[in-house]
Amino acid sequence: MSVVPDVRKEDGLARRWFLAPVLTLGLVGVLAAPQPAWATSGVHFRFTGQFAEASLYGSDESTCVVTEVYLAAVDGRIKQAREPEAASEAFVFISQFDGCREELLLSAIGFARLTEPEFTIDRRLGRAKLEATIQVEDSVSGTSFPVMVNLSWLGTSDPDRVKDRLQVRTPGWRLKVRYDGTFRLGQASGVIANGDTNFAAGEAVFANLGSVGQGEVIVARCPERLSR
Repeated sequence: MSVVPDVRKEDGLARRWFLAPVLTLGLVGVLAAPQPAWATSGVHFRFTGQFAEASLYGSDESTCVVTEVYLAAVDGRIKQAREPEAASEAFVFISQFDGCREELLLSAIGFARLTEPEFTIDRRLGRAKLEATIQVEDSVSGTSFPVMVNLSWLGTSDPDRVKDRLQVRTPGWRLKVRYDGTFRLGQASGVIANGDTNFAAGEAVFANLGSVGQGEVIVARCPERLSR
């Protein structure tokens, strides 16, 4: 069992981490859609709701294997034009890398719709719990397997109101984000496992609980600049 330590409240980067689960779940849902329209025109969606997230890191010196895990669960609404409205969802990313051989051993991603008992979070962002099974796809082996998640969160900082706009530009794409919400830094503990392997057994990085009152994400194609 791992315990995620508190992250310093004055860390500005930690403040912006709280939007990651909403962006991740929203974009995963878009990319998984059968319509290829987003690939040429981009995507635009709005979101509201509560979430909990945790990031864990472990290193085994005896095997040189480094394990990284990111888990997020959202209970809210993610709405895209002409698409069904999404509700409770969970996302997990698991990576294992052999540092001695410089070889990627595992790169697995999973996404699941949740029922009400599987993810619970109180309105004050004091506690949250996720107990569910998420099927993940490993791009290294080309196989899939179930991951059993049983994780609990405890809010440890005072609620912090955040209202911000972000803009990120990459070759060919532009991401714009606007959000207004509240978050609490905290601790998380539990198990993220497949069989006897607990991917959450190492040291952890951070845990957050949050609530987004209103938010908007725009991912748009932008013309490449011609090189001279």
